[in-house]
Amino acid sequence: MQAPSNNLRETIGRRASEITDEDGLEVLLDDILIAVQNAASVGMPAPTDQEELAVVDAWASLASDAVAKFYAPASPWPRNVAGWTARAAARLRAIAQTLSGVLTRLGPGLGAKGSSIGVSFPWGIQISLSW
Repeated sequence: MQAPSNNLRETIGRRASEITDEDGLEVLLDDILIAVQNAASVGMPAPTDQEELAVVDAWASLASDAVAKFYAPASPWPRNVAGWTARAAARLRAIAQTLSGVLTRLGPGLGAKGSSIGVSFPWGIQISLSW
């Protein structure tokens, strides 16, 4: 799996900062989902499992950054709407599911007894390994 390029990270960061509504966030998450699916399909693993795990973390943080910029607590809270949309949550779960396949494959090589990937409000995607 290839890591998100610095150019993609800059673009996503800029676009996330410019989002004014949930529709805009959903479009951005769609774009991240397509990019992560493309990266996962390339099948070029990093030289070590640790480095490939870092790539998975990088993708999770990219999606999490987008939702955190829109939903995360701020002072004052930026909207008068509670929670996130079902479409945004579904897109995050699709991104997490794509990353889960790579994470499951990496676990044994890292000596992990188990792994999990989750989605939670408002921060986005979390990755966990247990030894």
